[in-house]
Amino acid sequence: MFPIGRVQTPTVYLIYQRQREIETFVSEPFFEVEATFKAEHGTYKGKAKAKEPKRELIQELLAKHGIQPNSPGTITSVTHTDKRTPPPQLHSLSTLQATANRRWKMSPANVLKTMQGLYEKKLVTYPRTDARHITPNEFAYLKDQVGDYQQLVGHPFPVASLAPKKRYVDSSKVQEHYAIIPTKKIPTQAVVGRMSAIERNLYEEVVRTTLAMFHTDYLYTETKVTTDVNGLRVLHDG
Repeated sequence: MFPIGRVQTPTVYLIYQRQREIETFVSEPFFEVEATFKAEHGTYKGKAKAKEPKRELIQELLAKHGIQPNSPGTITSVTHTDKRTPPPQLHSLSTLQATANRRWKMSPANVLKTMQGLYEKKLVTYPRTDARHITPNEFAYLKDQVGDYQQLVGHPFPVASLAPKKRYVDSSKVQEHYAIIPTKKIPTQAVVGRMSAIERNLYEEVVRTTLAMFHTDYLYTETKVTTDVNGLRVLHDG
């Protein structure tokens, strides 16, 4: 039974249409140009900006440029860009469910049931939350127990900062419940050993994501190489 209304009815129909598109979707093959180049200090791969529904069209493109399997290429540009990725945000119930489904194929219902059990054991905070932030009160005890949590998951690392960051600590973004974090109660190794595999996976995911608040950003360099092969530009991203 569904109530009807000028907003809800068309909205439900949009969901229905999208579901039908998913159910009736038929994948179609496509063809690309990928090359492996041997350079002085190793090899690298690249792709041309060509995507065709038929192999013959790709073959015509290669013939147009006179490209053979061993055709040489000339590097025309190399750019290096320094980038950084901050640690992930804290978990809400939905992000934890998505992570558990991706990593362990757990259903959302099973995640909620397991988290409810960990909550009743006073190991995690209230799981039915859509918040991804905490308040300074929670941050205060987490900061004091960083070493204990690190030892618990066997992942020691130098703490980058013990100062709260807005990415994680923001009272204005917390309503009834804050993000899912471990409680002050640190379980013994014996308690962890008695957990089921599902409980241990979810509990450690929460602890590790919480510890990420105190980690440094991930720094890396993105390199783009453009190679010309008889007039065909091939791009490498890595």
